[in-house]
Amino acid sequence: MLTVREAVRRGTSYLGRRKLREPRLDAELILFSILEKDRAYLLTHPEHVLSSSQRKKWARWLRKRGDAYPLQYLVGKQEFYKRDFAVGPEVLIPRPETEVLVDVCLDLLETMAVGKPRVLDVGTGSGVIAVTLARENKSALVTATDISSRALSLARQNAVFHKCEKQIEFLEGSGMEPLKARGEPFDLVVSNPPYVGVCTQHLVDKSVSMYEPREAVFARNNGLEMYEALFKECPRFMKPGAPLVLEIGAGAKRQVCQEARIWAWRESSVKKDLAGIDRCLVFAHGNQERRYS
Repeated sequence: MLTVREAVRRGTSYLGRRKLREPRLDAELILFSILEKDRAYLLTHPEHVLSSSQRKKWARWLRKRGDAYPLQYLVGKQEFYKRDFAVGPEVLIPRPETEVLVDVCLDLLETMAVGKPRVLDVGTGSGVIAVTLARENKSALVTATDISSRALSLARQNAVFHKCEKQIEFLEGSGMEPLKARGEPFDLVVSNPPYVGVCTQHLVDKSVSMYEPREAVFARNNGLEMYEALFKECPRFMKPGAPLVLEIGAGAKRQVCQEARIWAWRESSVKKDLAGIDRCLVFAHGNQERRYS
């Protein structure tokens, strides 16, 4: 017999020995996800007895979490912009700092004198950026690309769940490749590209390096590979003066801006995340300046 109280105690002890940062919080999340209850239920029903199937699932999840397997993959979802999104090992787990990217895009779209602004999300992953932009701006028409068919399948699932699939077109391919045959340019391009250089991968948390998709996390050499490709290829797919909005890693602003200047882009604004780190850069190409109002 395993009660809620004992499951929390044993789970916390086990995860603590495995050197996880927040063993009790993880133990509680595993338990109330399996029970399909909230945290308050754990506190008010400490004597609730887990069923046989629940005990087996609890033990299995606990072992996986003890090996640093991401909780988000265990429970199958992650909150982003106050919405739940389905996630799995085929996609990068959405981070809170990426909400800064969405905020910037929404502000830019709000100022555009365009009836139905066309947005491109390069490397959409689970689709959190594309879906959130579509939900928050009902007139936006979003094209979302990804090299992974499995990621696109999950992104479509999220679009359907959040009832915005008619606003989003999903295309499979690397970078701008899926757009080669397309003619109409975009009003805004956004991307959260892989920006951890393989030379610094040893600094990345174990759960990221072991379990999240490498192509969504790591770029060759110093991490500028995808930025270079975007700076080089984006202008031919964008309206004159349209903004390019990019997420960057901590401390990467100088390098990214240097790379941008090589391809005739200029930085127009920078946005910090809640930790005070430069997280989002907005670029305009050449000397063109678009008027939005």
